[in-house]
Amino acid sequence: MLRPDTARERPSLEEVRTKIRVDGLWIEHQEWRISTVTTSRIEPVDRPWRDVQGTPPRYFKVTVECDGRFECFAPTLERAVEFVGIYRVLVFHMWGEYGWASWAAKGRLEPRGGETTA
Repeated sequence: MLRPDTARERPSLEEVRTKIRVDGLWIEHQEWRISTVTTSRIEPVDRPWRDVQGTPPRYFKVTVECDGRFECFAPTLERAVEFVGIYRVLVFHMWGEYGWASWAAKGRLEPRGGETTA
């Protein structure tokens, strides 16, 4: 279960709020293995889809990247910070369980003959 780990991986709400007020966005790079960096970002954006009754005009775009990308749009800063924690934990869990998405398979970087490649 991810829930207990996500609180530990969340950035400080006040730190994020301050950085967005001062710089227009919050971004953090975490190196957790040699040359393995997770980049987390929260930025206010206009609604990325057509106007639907009851939806706010602005959202917080959340992006967490490390070999792949997790992304969502949160209506509040509190929810955005929560999803940074969720996505960071997913990166660790998925890497440990499945390996990197850029690998051909867990423990194997290169495709084998007969596997479909782009």
